[in-house]
Amino acid sequence: MESFITDPNQADILKTGDRCFDGKLYNAAELLYIKAGNNQKLAQVYVMLQKYALALEAARKSNIPKVLESSLLLLRQSWRVQIRLHLRS
Repeated sequence: MESFITDPNQADILKTGDRCFDGKLYNAAELLYIKAGNNQKLAQVYVMLQKYALALEAARKSNIPKVLESSLLLLRQSWRVQIRLHLRS
């Protein structure tokens, strides 16, 4: 993984990060998106990893209002699920 990440070909890193994300390999996707500097995708990964503060930070850094909005919506959905699970137990 380290030798792949040090390769300067960003397209391969992003494509592999997308494949990891689609395969629910969120920790691997996180490393790849960090290396590529893709805060838009990183925000989505952090939501899936339940790293909410980092998700918001990455969404802000992406400087794309739609990314921030979608990250907030994902956070809200995730929190609703957690609250429901907590109330059932």
